[in-house]
Amino acid sequence: MREAKRMSEFIMELRNIKKSFPGVQALRGVDFTLKAGEVHALLGENGAGKSTLVKIIMGVYRKDEGNMFLNGREVDFLTPEQAQSHGISMVFQELSLIPYLDVAQNILLGREPKGRGGLIRYKDLYFQAQALVKKYHIDIPFDLRDKVISLSRGQCQIVEILKALSREAKILILDEPTASLTKEEHTLYQIINTLKERGVSIIYISHRLEEVLRICDRITVLRDGVKVATENVDVLNMDKVIEMMTGKKMESISYIRNVQKASEKVQRVLLEVKNLSISRRVFEVSFQVNYGEVVGVTGLIGSGKSEIALALFGINPIQGGEIWVDGQKLVIRSPMDTIKAGIALVPEDRKRQGLVLMHSVESNIALSVVRDYVKFGWVQQGIIRKKVLEQVSRLMIKTPNLQQKAQYLSGGNQQKVVLGKWLVRKPKLLILDEPTVGIDVKAKAELRRYVREMVADGECGVLFFSSDLNDIIQTCDRALVLYRGRVIQEYTDVMSMGEEFLYRAIQGVVA
Repeated sequence: MREAKRMSEFIMELRNIKKSFPGVQALRGVDFTLKAGEVHALLGENGAGKSTLVKIIMGVYRKDEGNMFLNGREVDFLTPEQAQSHGISMVFQELSLIPYLDVAQNILLGREPKGRGGLIRYKDLYFQAQALVKKYHIDIPFDLRDKVISLSRGQCQIVEILKALSREAKILILDEPTASLTKEEHTLYQIINTLKERGVSIIYISHRLEEVLRICDRITVLRDGVKVATENVDVLNMDKVIEMMTGKKMESISYIRNVQKASEKVQRVLLEVKNLSISRRVFEVSFQVNYGEVVGVTGLIGSGKSEIALALFGINPIQGGEIWVDGQKLVIRSPMDTIKAGIALVPEDRKRQGLVLMHSVESNIALSVVRDYVKFGWVQQGIIRKKVLEQVSRLMIKTPNLQQKAQYLSGGNQQKVVLGKWLVRKPKLLILDEPTVGIDVKAKAELRRYVREMVADGECGVLFFSSDLNDIIQTCDRALVLYRGRVIQEYTDVMSMGEEFLYRAIQGVVA
């Protein structure tokens, strides 16, 4: 009787879930419950086991041991299609939309209404997509006929959620849904509140603890593949959650930097950008980076941040302006020109642009220097391995061995591998594009420390592109604010600024 009552309380229950990969015990007997109509956050540092657990729920991975119950009945999904047929859908951190199809076509992809001869009935397709939007009272900031390629990443997240809801999802798993959103985009939060009212249950994975405490009902924290606790949000605060995630008090993991004021430094100009214009996104942007400093660039999505980062590395074509490095004008035809000039880029999308996921940790880190250590046609593997080990140790990359494939590392450790790939070259200028997206609070603190350590000897500089305003304040010496493709403000004393002050600036409101 007690067991039946327990089952009726939860729409989903996982018991003693275990899962291992080569060299890694990802889950060590995890329990998890989900109530109807609740938003339940699944938290933990990178590598804690969050993604593994939800991929088992979705049928992407098979569990090694344990039981899963849905509405009181035991289930075991072999494929994502089986999970979807039981009303479970997931919006992955890596979006799966087709860029050159429009919004409605993506929402109903594979389930389009068809007529004679198997031809798609487009009138019905747009009618069904519009009916879905009305059903959930979603105020979408785009048109259903807009091509996905024209949308921001935040808008693409909304399309992914609509795609999941079109399958009549009763349980929705959101993996880092706001990793690339700015504070102006409240549509996602409105959707979540609407879904709760309609009885949809949400498993919410996020490293943004402020939003978790604001919108979630319960929190389950994992650490090293073990469940630490499940608590109601109303009895927690941010410091307590961080302590649960890390096993340490907040003050013991914080990184307090000692930064000289710009006026106290002997400044040597490393990079000078003059009147840079890129397509129709960036207009006559000028700035400089000195040796020994971190310059932040921030702004809303669409402000031109990533376009500038990619252009400086030779990926995006430049329509106008000049780039000077060490007093010499740089002609950029390809990334090889920038690499030779001592410039390195850690891109925003580490999995698609920064890593070869099927290759090992060693291969990925060695990728940028392997050509430099070839003698008489033979790769000097011993020298390369020594350099790789130095980066693994320096960055504290958690991996069972150097041969571990990058795809099996946590997001934070994947980011460290991308960083190590370039640090092994000892670049003059390191460009970081949204480097803390999708990594946990401890990994963020570590990355900030690495960046400050890099510039401490005055032999290099860093350009830090980020929409995370706290990262800008905690890491940078100076900050440039972009608004609609133009620099509208430069702040030279970033540490003294509050996040809300900087938030007003990225909205175009400057003092």
